[in-house]
Amino acid sequence: MDVVGSQVITGGLAIGQTTEVTSGLMVATGDVTVSSGSLKLSDLGSTPSAPGAGLSIFYSRAGSFYYRNGASGAETAFGGGGGTTTNSLTIGTGLSGSSFNGSSAVTIALANTAVTPASYTNASITVDQQGRITAASSGSGGGGTTTNALTIGTGLSGTSFNGSSAVTIALANTAVTAGYYTSANITIDAQGRITGAANGSSGGGGGSSTYTKTCNFVGPISVQNGTLRWYPDQSITVTSVYINASTAPTSGPFSIAVEKNGATIATASLSAGSYTSSVTAVNVAFTSSDYVTIDVTASNGAADAAVILLYTRT
Repeated sequence: MDVVGSQVITGGLAIGQTTEVTSGLMVATGDVTVSSGSLKLSDLGSTPSAPGAGLSIFYSRAGSFYYRNGASGAETAFGGGGGTTTNSLTIGTGLSGSSFNGSSAVTIALANTAVTPASYTNASITVDQQGRITAASSGSGGGGTTTNALTIGTGLSGTSFNGSSAVTIALANTAVTAGYYTSANITIDAQGRITGAANGSSGGGGGSSTYTKTCNFVGPISVQNGTLRWYPDQSITVTSVYINASTAPTSGPFSIAVEKNGATIATASLSAGSYTSSVTAVNVAFTSSDYVTIDVTASNGAADAAVILLYTRT
């Protein structure tokens, strides 16, 4: 049965062989039944108009089978588009697999790079535009692992150090009492530290005993005159003088003048970077009515200094 022109059929249509419709076939009532063979529809060049209220239209266009319903029904494809894939999935950079259009199963994975899978330390790496490491090699530097720790030995205080936390290392205290000693009797340990000290006698073949008078400057020191004064309580002879400082002068010497009743009898100087001066001989006699004055003639950053006078009693 071939339908060449437009035909209207009421009461249904039964097809027992191949039927070709080249123009139009309308079934007003009943069903269209194809018991054997096929129903051939000529391909339309464009989408037909909606069939109207209460009607449906079936047609072939561009190799697919469509239908429209009602007065303004949208074109709808049978079977999800009649087997035609409008957009396919293409495999891009950095992925492995074949393009996908739904016709067969495809596995997509990250593509291998040229890098050798391994663990690297202090690595030098090459990264491509997709952020993948394409080359790697180990460098030097220990990889963040401390091979050797710092252990605190004799004469130092603090805890062993391995980089995991901050540690303060300092010289450990000995049993000696901090202070100034004359003609000292001392004990020294294997590290060269004085661990015990006591004042001794001046010796010298049975001469007079030597005594010390310490004149202290506390804190930062400035140039000054007549500030530090000592009145002996009996007749004495000042034999020598020297300087000790907790903070050494920096830009020049720390210098003092020793005076008897306002007149200079000796000078002593502590050079920049030094903490103890050499001993300067004096050998000037004082009575109990005289006085000793220590003047600072140059400071240069020295602080917490002591001027030590050595004397004998007469």
